[in-house]
Amino acid sequence: MVMNDSTMKFTKMVMEMDKAGIKISFDSRKSDDELDLMGKMMKSQMGPILGAIIYTKGNNLGEVLEMKIEPYIAEASEMANQNNNVIYPKQALKVGDTWNAEKEKEGTKMNFTYTDKSILKNTVIIDISGNVSGAAEGTISGNMNIDRTSGVPLKTVIVMDMTLSGMKLKTNLVALMIKQ
Repeated sequence: MVMNDSTMKFTKMVMEMDKAGIKISFDSRKSDDELDLMGKMMKSQMGPILGAIIYTKGNNLGEVLEMKIEPYIAEASEMANQNNNVIYPKQALKVGDTWNAEKEKEGTKMNFTYTDKSILKNTVIIDISGNVSGAAEGTISGNMNIDRTSGVPLKTVIVMDMTLSGMKLKTNLVALMIKQ
């Protein structure tokens, strides 16, 4: 089995959230003077993640076998575990193939279905669909552009429309991975 080592660092974070009428806007590129009170609180919580370096060892199917974060920051570990983690099937993919994966966290189960939409010279394009059940209920949609040689997701877009404790939540995750 082929082993892959990677180093990851978050370079910026942008968040727009409206939770029960409380609006939170955060952009790590903004100065304290440009942020409101909630944005400053987010900066104090999320800022340390930007300084962390995440080292991973994984196999050719995308399974992370080992992860180390320096300096260790629990929130960075959480984000790294959620970010772009796709386990590929053992057989070679062709356009139209689908496979499923399940993730569970804090009483919420997420069932993902991945569909190979196209295979280009350098990129594989995957559609994502699925559902959320348990503590939250809802749907998952999105897509990924994956580097064909390394299997690394270069761009991931995931949208989750959920209801949690009677509140409607919509999460849009956009992650870009840039090789250096």
